[in-house]
Amino acid sequence: MKKENKPQKNETTTPQTPLHKLQADNNADIFVISGEITRPLSDKLIDEINSIKDKRANALVFLCTFGGDGDAAYIMAKTLKRHYSKLLLYISGFCKSAGTIIALGANKIYISEKGELGPLDVQMNREDELAKSTSGLDTSSAISKMGEEAYNLFETMFITLIASSGANITTKTAADIATQLTSALVTPITEQLDPLKICETDRSIRIASEYSKRLGAKKEVVEKLIYNYPTHSFVIDFEEAKDLFNDVELYSDLDEKASNQIKDIMTGLFSSESIRKPSSRGIAIHITLDQ
Repeated sequence: MKKENKPQKNETTTPQTPLHKLQADNNADIFVISGEITRPLSDKLIDEINSIKDKRANALVFLCTFGGDGDAAYIMAKTLKRHYSKLLLYISGFCKSAGTIIALGANKIYISEKGELGPLDVQMNREDELAKSTSGLDTSSAISKMGEEAYNLFETMFITLIASSGANITTKTAADIATQLTSALVTPITEQLDPLKICETDRSIRIASEYSKRLGAKKEVVEKLIYNYPTHSFVIDFEEAKDLFNDVELYSDLDEKASNQIKDIMTGLFSSESIRKPSSRGIAIHITLDQ
């Protein structure tokens, strides 16, 4: 459960490194989460949190991910908020899709000039390619574009028929002909759409939306993150993030130095810096500093 904000023994002396100072200033336990957001990764995080005997008041999390499972992202955010008074999120690199769900649950976000968030998106397995995934935005954008193009095609044909006939055909006849021509052109394309996949996409997007709202995000912000961006990879940088999230700051000099120290620690442990680009192995670790 949440801990009282009480000083730690090692914080009574002058911090030894930027990371020590960052920890002391925020009275926070430090975590690194890097890789695809999955249920096994959320289990790792829960185990790490529960292994800490004397928790500090807050959680300071370096998060790096291209996305993953929305359920797991929600579990991670809720677990951190359950055990700590504040969730402080540090973004030194990519924090996309399911990572954005976690970000919506943060009390404060710190982002470097190389850091970027992304739209609220879902990633689904492709049936024709093993271990590949596709973006939910791809499906919804394709459907939206198809509807738009079908309407434009009908409108163009309808107006052209009326104009070229010299008003010798009725509006109803022109509409019937335009409908038949549009249907003949569009049907072969729409027949390739899988209704089950469309429903899956819609359901996954609604799940991401509901999780975000339960983490305290405003409805208008959630809708913007879902519908106002064209691609999964769209960059939400510091300036744009300020308009979307509760409290956002650009990395300070101390933050940059502390993140560089984290890179060194992660490289020593996993041969990968893990906070600029997501780890392929899936990391959720509590960082214990020397006293």
